[in-house]
Amino acid sequence: MPRTGEVLVEDVVMMKGGVLTGIVRNADGEPEPNTRVQVAEKGQFGGNTYTGTTDSSGRYRIDKIRPGIYTVRLLERGGTPDLNRIFDSVLNPGSVREIVIGDGDEQKVDLD
Repeated sequence: MPRTGEVLVEDVVMMKGGVLTGIVRNADGEPEPNTRVQVAEKGQFGGNTYTGTTDSSGRYRIDKIRPGIYTVRLLERGGTPDLNRIFDSVLNPGSVREIVIGDGDEQKVDLD
């Protein structure tokens, strides 16, 4: 118990989180700008979900991802929902990329 006027300080550990980067390319191998990439915690209904959007060169970066096992998929291509890919990821779970992100890790996943 602290005495009057004393302040107790607990050790605090701050997580950096992980980072996911990559390039999205179309069927012709060209970079795909304005495409949304989703990273969702595996097996966690209502778990952590992170999204990022590709720049003009098809590159994306998603920061501060809590450590865990995640699936990676495309949600939109060029600003349009990629319904084929979304339905395929539901009907064919093998089409979804799975990654493990640790605190301070940086993973690279290129998508097409």
